[in-house]
Amino acid sequence: MKTPIDAATEGLIHLRAAGVSLVLDLRGNGLPTVVHWGADPGDLTDEELSQLADAVTMPNMPGFDDVVPRVALLPEHGTGWPGQPGLTGHRQGADWSPLFTPDSVEAEGASVRIRATDRTARLGLVLEAGLTASGLVRMRAAVRNDDSVLPYTLDGLMLALPVPDAATELLDLTGRWCRERAPQRHPFHAGTWLRETRSGRTGPDAALVLTAGTPGFGFGHGEVWGLHIAWSGNHRILAERLPAGRILHRPGALGAHLNVGHCWVRVTSSQ
Repeated sequence: MKTPIDAATEGLIHLRAAGVSLVLDLRGNGLPTVVHWGADPGDLTDEELSQLADAVTMPNMPGFDDVVPRVALLPEHGTGWPGQPGLTGHRQGADWSPLFTPDSVEAEGASVRIRATDRTARLGLVLEAGLTASGLVRMRAAVRNDDSVLPYTLDGLMLALPVPDAATELLDLTGRWCRERAPQRHPFHAGTWLRETRSGRTGPDAALVLTAGTPGFGFGHGEVWGLHIAWSGNHRILAERLPAGRILHRPGALGAHLNVGHCWVRVTSSQ
């Protein structure tokens, strides 16, 4: 079996633990895109990994960009990503659409760290992703201002993972005093479902988790993809389904949008 360190030098990284798999594509000059996140497909060969990456790449269509971007760990407006951008901010009205280029990839065990820069926008980025022994995906990101004179106003930093077509239902939590953590369900329609917390994660109406799954999923049945932010302060979590024709194979994305802080986002997949 190829180790993540070997794979990092060849562009496709396959992380596996406890029946869960995360496949990242670092081929090219951009940030890593997510080829697969969910049930472990097994020990794939180099050719099979390449075929998997090609299978989730949408072909060109009339009326759309020449190259339709896949879901990146940090979606970038500069790539033509049509959904929520991963990094929102500016430097006195400029540098609001950065485009990062990886400088290095460090792999250890079931984790990978990518360091990238945008020399034009004078920004640095560190992305971390990996699997715990229990199959939990952990991700986080940090942005650095490389301009020694002008400050950079960071409005938000959002990480993302794709979910498949089968995830057509959303579940999160809401509530009030004496009725905290009340579940609510609704269809995963086109557009964005956003939960924003301005009183900290401990507020009675905090979403706590955001889960996408197959219709009627429950504790003992169905397939789910869930998200949690390991952060006690203000934050945003969202589920986004883009119009058909943009990401046919990957129409939905779960994301965690942090107003402040450098913390872990934890996601899980289960059957």
